[in-house]
Amino acid sequence: MSSVRPLSLLLALSLLPLAASAQDNDIRQPPAPHCMDARKVDDVQVIDTATLALRLTDGGRYRMSLQEDCPGVGTEPVNLLARGGWFCGNPDEAIRTATASCAVTAVEPQDSRQYAELLRSRASTLVNSLPSVAVTGTTHRGFAGSPDYCVGIRDLRSWREDPQGVVVEVSPRRSGGHRYYRLELGSSCGDLSNADTLTLLSGVGLAQVCGHPGDRLRLSRAQPTPVGDFIEPDAIPRPQMQSKIASTFFGCPIARVYPLPASS
Repeated sequence: MSSVRPLSLLLALSLLPLAASAQDNDIRQPPAPHCMDARKVDDVQVIDTATLALRLTDGGRYRMSLQEDCPGVGTEPVNLLARGGWFCGNPDEAIRTATASCAVTAVEPQDSRQYAELLRSRASTLVNSLPSVAVTGTTHRGFAGSPDYCVGIRDLRSWREDPQGVVVEVSPRRSGGHRYYRLELGSSCGDLSNADTLTLLSGVGLAQVCGHPGDRLRLSRAQPTPVGDFIEPDAIPRPQMQSKIASTFFGCPIARVYPLPASS
């Protein structure tokens, strides 16, 4: 498998007024509710040569669309140019590479599910990424998904079924600060209500599941241990798995993975 190569991002803002105090930054109000404060950009990912995904230091997530394919995006440092540092999709907003200046046509807020889907689509086509806002990139080897759309298979603490799939609790320290994730399943998984053990399995041999083809969860349920010919009086036999072969051998396919608020 080809690796996703990290690149550097040079973040430069065309700010009007040119000087702004720290106090001004604290009380900045967006020109419109959908606008993005480029001063808070913390992470940029190239989805394709006309689409960027941006995450802010305050947790905000955005999709930025360009007027056309922008030469150099994904291979060259990028400057973000906007009046006052606000991106709203206005005609005077642009990104600039070493070889081109490309107009921004839309900036759209994304929830965690939408943002995860953006990043997963990028990863599935192995497009080059910009993992951090920095002048100099760091070196990473191999492929690893972002905590924005992947969860570690060894970090599972607990799980529960919910109407949209399965909610898992993981170690925030190992998951980009996220404690809860939702796993949306690609098909019905009838044994969730009977299982007491859930195992996450990567379809491509990673230590994460991201909703890639072959990612799945495997279910099992222990039965009371018999003593001689009898089961202990307090050990009530549990329901058998309804689809034992499907859920315990093949597993249930995972279609999407995305973080949830800490209160979930």
